[in-house]
Amino acid sequence: MALRATDLRNPSPAAIDRILRAADQGGATPAERQRIAEVERRYASGWSGAARGAWDRGVANLSRGPTMRARPSRGPAAEDLSSRMKTVWMPGLADPVQGVYVASMARLGAELGFHLVASAPPSVPMANIARYLTNATGLPVERLDQVVDIVREDEFSSVWGEDRHILTNATATRPVKVLVPPRVSDDTFTKAIAFTSDEGYHPYRDGFQGAVSDRREDVDARATARQLGREVINTRSYIEGGNLLGGTTSDGEAFALIGRDSLVLSAFHLDAQGAFSSRAVDAKVREMERSGRLTQRDVEVTAQKLALADRATSWWAPTSVNASHYREAAPFLAKLELTKDIIANDIDLPVDRVAFVTQPEFHIDMHMRPLAPGEILVQHPAACMQLIEEALADPRLQSWESNELRAMYQTAAEEQRVMGHVYDQIIREVEDAGLLAIPAPGVFSGYRLANFMNAVPGTTQNDQTYFLTNASSIKPLERAFERFVKALGVDRVEFLGGEGGGPRSYSASEESLELAGGLDCREVDHQGDRRPTNDLAAALRGWV
Repeated sequence: MALRATDLRNPSPAAIDRILRAADQGGATPAERQRIAEVERRYASGWSGAARGAWDRGVANLSRGPTMRARPSRGPAAEDLSSRMKTVWMPGLADPVQGVYVASMARLGAELGFHLVASAPPSVPMANIARYLTNATGLPVERLDQVVDIVREDEFSSVWGEDRHILTNATATRPVKVLVPPRVSDDTFTKAIAFTSDEGYHPYRDGFQGAVSDRREDVDARATARQLGREVINTRSYIEGGNLLGGTTSDGEAFALIGRDSLVLSAFHLDAQGAFSSRAVDAKVREMERSGRLTQRDVEVTAQKLALADRATSWWAPTSVNASHYREAAPFLAKLELTKDIIANDIDLPVDRVAFVTQPEFHIDMHMRPLAPGEILVQHPAACMQLIEEALADPRLQSWESNELRAMYQTAAEEQRVMGHVYDQIIREVEDAGLLAIPAPGVFSGYRLANFMNAVPGTTQNDQTYFLTNASSIKPLERAFERFVKALGVDRVEFLGGEGGGPRSYSASEESLELAGGLDCREVDHQGDRRPTNDLAAALRGWV
């Protein structure tokens, strides 16, 4: 990929060319210039004289005027500032918390230039929806009708729209497609969970993949596709949308970050489906041995994990690692590598543009977020501690906010002690993928939860960048995070779901985070634009 943080520490002229290439394609926007300045601030003190001179010449040669990046023609839809989303889909409008998020997104859609498709079960009268949205958004009837479409759904549809499918990039000649994961057996889930159970960081809290399959949400995904007029593609691998982050490199190519649990679960599923021929497995083992990617230590660790998987699904399995586990270890490692190829094919990307990263919890979209092209915000407890200190210095700080921030600081300090090395590892994995990893203050836990990583970045048609994220009742924390993101070149930050929060109550966003999901989990957005049949206008006119 185009931008390597290791290059930035003492870049060659070629590396500098990669850094500036996109901005040199017709000029840099003010936001791009801010990001260039941020790179310089972070790394330039360690550059050699030649690198410093090359950088200065490159920046000086940037022409003025806006730049328009070409959209990637393949791969998953971008979830970074390169996204110019036109449509946002939010299911489960009957849920009270979802209603708050939907109203906020409708208001922002009117300002930022996207339209919202929300769904509600037949039991909710359309007039009630119209009344609620009109009151909650403050938009006049005519404007609301232009921004919002309402479609009907099953009575018990989940609000977690992001997880049940993956959307592909859209171009002028290529419409969005909906990628739906397969159903996976209970036995496969059990094996995959057991296989990762000895990784001390992973069960730090809880959670694994599988809810989409368990809740049969492929049905909801297909219904969404029908209502939006989208083609459905069944993937061979099992990837929940929240465990994949799509983005754009600094040279305009698509990439994807995928949590490692999806790789493990997909490998067990594909193996159960007979997807790997013995010839392909043997060839991959030999290739890995020749390249030094298959060591005795790898075999030993994998054999132990396979023993855990066996014991989880068979009461008669051996109680310790035996010879069969050692025989199976190298072939299973080969199957993991072959699974990477299948996943890349499923999401229509070259395998070298798909990076599999360590995940400290449930889905990576709760701890990471693509920002500018080639940049990834990575939650880090050390960064959280710094932001909390900044929030504690806020002159408008209230006593209850101070108490809660100090509790959050203690939690972050403990997570840094226990998990800091894991987040450092994620940063290295992101950098190894050729991307710039930015340690970010994203996830906070104390008396209440806050999460700024589960967000929706994008750019309007007039080139204003924005970052939509979950609100916190602790306003000094919001203000400190807003300054952090704006320093990286974002023009506008919006916090959604803050209604109802206070010293003795949770906001809608905090209630959502208690259920292990936030704004990005509750919506699916893309750059395509096809409106479904809308019956909101009639209800609005009838009510008004």
